[in-house]
Amino acid sequence: GYGAPPQQHNQWGGPPQPPPLPVFDTPSREEVAELDKDVPEFQTDSAGCSLVVFRPKELKFKRSRIVQGGAQNVVVVSSVEETLTRFRREVDDAPPPMAMGGMGMGGMGPVQLDTMVKPKGRRSTGSFDLLVKLLKASNTVEADSAVMKALEAALSGEAEAGSDDHDDEKETQDPAEGGEGGEDGGDDEGSPSPVVCQPASQCAHKLEALSAALSEGKLSLDIIEKVIEARAGAVAPLREGTEALVKFVARHSIPTLLFSEGVRDLALQILLAQIPMAGAMAKSLPPTLKLIANPLTLSPPAGPGPGPGPGGGPVVTGLELSATMPPSHTLPVTTRTKNVGTALTDPTVAELVARRQNVLLVGSNPSEASMAQGMTSVGGGPEATVLKVGYLDLTQPDLCGRLAAFESNGFDAVVVGEGSLNYVNDFLTEVATGVAPGAPAQDGQQHLRDSQMAAQAQAANLHLLHAGLS
Repeated sequence: GYGAPPQQHNQWGGPPQPPPLPVFDTPSREEVAELDKDVPEFQTDSAGCSLVVFRPKELKFKRSRIVQGGAQNVVVVSSVEETLTRFRREVDDAPPPMAMGGMGMGGMGPVQLDTMVKPKGRRSTGSFDLLVKLLKASNTVEADSAVMKALEAALSGEAEAGSDDHDDEKETQDPAEGGEGGEDGGDDEGSPSPVVCQPASQCAHKLEALSAALSEGKLSLDIIEKVIEARAGAVAPLREGTEALVKFVARHSIPTLLFSEGVRDLALQILLAQIPMAGAMAKSLPPTLKLIANPLTLSPPAGPGPGPGPGGGPVVTGLELSATMPPSHTLPVTTRTKNVGTALTDPTVAELVARRQNVLLVGSNPSEASMAQGMTSVGGGPEATVLKVGYLDLTQPDLCGRLAAFESNGFDAVVVGEGSLNYVNDFLTEVATGVAPGAPAQDGQQHLRDSQMAAQAQAANLHLLHAGLS
């Protein structure tokens, strides 16, 4: 043409191919490793409650292992105060159920911070504090007596140790909580419940001081039960989903260990007063539920004949704090002894959880991760799988530090705010049926039948063991 160089053609007669682009965005080894990291996620459960999952991949693996084991291989471990009961007596309106895409862990969407269930109002009262209030309101012990001064000193020591957990506001006592004359009963309302992590020696000293005061107070057990029955829902309301949890574990024969560093009789009444099904069963929890706490001592001993209390009922004479006294588990129950190992010293508990390998732990304090200690001695060994679900109180100071403490103590997920037990109940449903809530049910029918047959076989073996025929 016009002086242009002749065009070069490739071997097929077409125009030449451009040179390949240099590869510059191949992921490095560090970038590949970073993509494999198990990083935290914000999620919501099927009821719209917000939660933080620290290690989603590890949680998915744990869920899969526990689901494969079925209901016949799992034990539920939890605490009464601030886990089965709410942090506060009132909450903002709970968020409506959210339509979640998909099912199971993969179907959970991003957290909706504006739907978080926020606690408000006065703190719920634990079983220990409730008994102290009743003792003060009864006026059966002089306020300036030696035992009451010792109790006040023990409580003030607790307040100093847990000052960060106190409410800023001063609150007055609700007279209906503990009868008449509870003038000074409101001062300890903002103090932390026994669930707050404290040195075991301090917890034991506090229990001993209360036991000594009770020995002089001679409170009637009948009056205590009537007051709690009337006021439990107001002073220690149960977390939403607690009754559903109790019904589910009873229906599927799932052993459930409930701990309290407070007083067993009062913790039991708090539950019975708000769970009609349990209250109707001769005023007792289902046989698969065991409450491990510090029992009251009563006079006279159980047996025929009227007692010295009003109407012939028994009278409270203190707390059982000696391991030589029945029940046979280690006493007192404190932060250090609140675990499966403590419960296993009771032969009925050891029988109940025998040969089970998996644990679902539910707590409201990072220190409650230790409640699973002792499970390796129940046949689970090092293969035992422990899935831990926590509840984060938004009214506590240093929320970031508290959330980090949940993570460092091995919790897998934490429900943020005054959330329900829906996440726990959905997971147990999946364990018992093999199908996540919302998924097609037909695939899990065989799993459910197998799980029920295994539970029935285990119950039959326990019966034979009791009868001495095995």
